[in-house]
Amino acid sequence: MRKILLVIVAGFCSLLVLGQNVETGIEVVKYLASDKLEGRFPGTKGDDYSIKFIAKKFDTYNISSFEPNYVHSLELLTSIKSGEATYATLNDKKLEFGKEYVPMAFSASVEYKGELIFVDSVNSKEKVNNKWVLVKINNGNSKELNYRDLIDLSISFANEGAAGVVFVAMQNFENGKELVPFKYSRSVSTIGIPVIQISREILLGILNANGYKGNDLEDSFDFLSKSNGLLNLSSSVEIDTIMSTTANIAGFVESEKSEQWIVIGAHYDHLGYGGSGSGSRAPKIQEIHNGADDNASGVGLVVMLAEYYSKNNPEANIAFVLFGAEEEGLIGSKHFVENLPIDKEKIKMMINFDMVGRLRDAGVSIMGATTAEEFDSVLNIYQSEKLPLRIGGGGYSGSDQASFYSEKIPVLFFSTGMHGDYHKPSDDVDKINFDGMLQIAELLVKITNEFAKDDLQLTYKEAPVQQSGGHGSKMKVKLGIMPDMTSRDNNGLGVDGVTPGGVADVSGIQKGDRIIELNGKKVSGIYEYMHIMSEFNPNDKIPAKLIRDKKQIEIIIEF
Repeated sequence: MRKILLVIVAGFCSLLVLGQNVETGIEVVKYLASDKLEGRFPGTKGDDYSIKFIAKKFDTYNISSFEPNYVHSLELLTSIKSGEATYATLNDKKLEFGKEYVPMAFSASVEYKGELIFVDSVNSKEKVNNKWVLVKINNGNSKELNYRDLIDLSISFANEGAAGVVFVAMQNFENGKELVPFKYSRSVSTIGIPVIQISREILLGILNANGYKGNDLEDSFDFLSKSNGLLNLSSSVEIDTIMSTTANIAGFVESEKSEQWIVIGAHYDHLGYGGSGSGSRAPKIQEIHNGADDNASGVGLVVMLAEYYSKNNPEANIAFVLFGAEEEGLIGSKHFVENLPIDKEKIKMMINFDMVGRLRDAGVSIMGATTAEEFDSVLNIYQSEKLPLRIGGGGYSGSDQASFYSEKIPVLFFSTGMHGDYHKPSDDVDKINFDGMLQIAELLVKITNEFAKDDLQLTYKEAPVQQSGGHGSKMKVKLGIMPDMTSRDNNGLGVDGVTPGGVADVSGIQKGDRIIELNGKKVSGIYEYMHIMSEFNPNDKIPAKLIRDKKQIEIIIEF
């Protein structure tokens, strides 16, 4: 009886300590989501403030570190600039960068000299082969640039044999400017041919000097389409990348009983000031995106648990990791799993928090329950009316646990769900449910303690695969890979992960492969990949070429 009483008292005291350290969670969320940190964009002062703040918290709790000061530095691409080799000469006129022409940010870095022709249809293979193609941007009354349409159009001309594409905008865009800004966007990769934009004035002037008489650019296209060899373009596009430094912050608490590890993590970065191409759902608003729920709340929960376990020794070793640059493409978590400070075979599971600050009556979502045989039965023990658990499958749901699942590590992903403030400046601290965060933290202590037991071993399980293109996708089939969304190397699409049992897995595609050709069409990066994939249907069988270990191999893919 005395032993049972001691266990009950110990459990009560443990949860009491956790209840007290909800103040830690409040402090973390308020600091990370303050205007001082300016949206925590990777490589900025706000990002550096975040790193130092979290590391100081770990130091205060006196938890162990893998690296000095808990900081695991890494580099990422955050900007681009025009290289010295960039130029454009139309006939004998050297064009002024930024005023008379500009490269498109998705252009290949390449030089080409050849005839520039106007065509009004993509289906002009006999005309466009090995030529520069002049294309009108008719943005109409909206004056809003649809960047993806320009990319798709450029790829279509490339597939017809065009050597390069030249756009001319028939109206100014919503910012009052004619030329598209040359700037980096996380959503912009490169394609396989050079693409530039020229001004209306320079095009009309050169046409007037070569036989066209008039001031109407629209009318000039009819003249140009009937003229052969009228325009010649020499252009080199050189796009240099600018790298910045960010970091993962990692500490750990050692168990006195086990050699196994549980990784508990969340990303701490956000979108900075937002803007076009940032991922903001209010891209026209250049304001601080504080990201209180996404994902200061997740960081707050990790830090609360780190504080708790610094005072309550766990049955398994626990690593607490805050990832940088998740919003830029899971960069921090990918770096962590590629440079693990612990033996991968000893990692029992990974628990990820992303947006856990808006607990409502529907409860908390737990994705990844199908990634280990034992997850579902154990998690259902903790179902309650007070805190309903919405248990679902999938390991690749879009957050940092995907990087671990790609290494065949069982994962759980906790979230309180989407809301109208997601990726908007309105995601602020005043909307965070801190009592809800405490409830989730208390649940996590129970779940973590259960999974930490040595006598509960987890059996990795391949999550079920659905063969569809996904919501909002033009693709009717799905390959089943986690593509490298961040590379601008222009030498194929990197495979960061393969869904077990999916088309790619069955076809023999492996993590680390680079897809360079699908069905005879070149794949330079993510854009060509998506464009080509949209052409395939269920049951199609196509050839593909890959680079693996620096060697080219050929496979057959059957959807």
